[in-house]
Amino acid sequence: MIKILGASLCTISLVACAPQPNYRSNFVEPSVVGVMSAGPANAPAGTCWGRDETPATVETLTQIIQQTPETRDETGTLIRPATYRTVQSQRIVEGRDDIWFETPCPDQIDAVFVLALQRALKLRGLFAGDATGMVDQATIDGIRAFQRTLDLNSGQLSLVAARKLGIVAYSRDDIQKF
Repeated sequence: MIKILGASLCTISLVACAPQPNYRSNFVEPSVVGVMSAGPANAPAGTCWGRDETPATVETLTQIIQQTPETRDETGTLIRPATYRTVQSQRIVEGRDDIWFETPCPDQIDAVFVLALQRALKLRGLFAGDATGMVDQATIDGIRAFQRTLDLNSGQLSLVAARKLGIVAYSRDDIQKF
């Protein structure tokens, strides 16, 4: 029994000392589904998409309801005051909604792309870290700050934001819209 326990502890300690793989990925955060090749139903072939969710809007209603009326004697003197209770209820004013947005595809996102992104964010005062070419929390925070100006609260880079930052070229169709 002691030999088995000793062997188990030795194995556990060796596993704990082993180098751990780097699980860093491009533009994925817990609240955002990562880059997907299949987007919304009307997505053109060959495009990549991200999805975010808007939270539901909930309204809380508070009502004060009289439980018992006041009691007065025949002269009008208050014998027992009325009693009240507070009742709260909630209702959904606007439901949760999925927001789909086009993103650069994973084959476009390499260290050079991320360096350009970090530099573009730094020029706008939205990235405080060092430009390393690796996506870190400062990069995600910078993306989110920039995209808030575009009404998208996501740390996953949208294609619109990448174009406005000057790191992805506009397509011919987009240029003709101007």
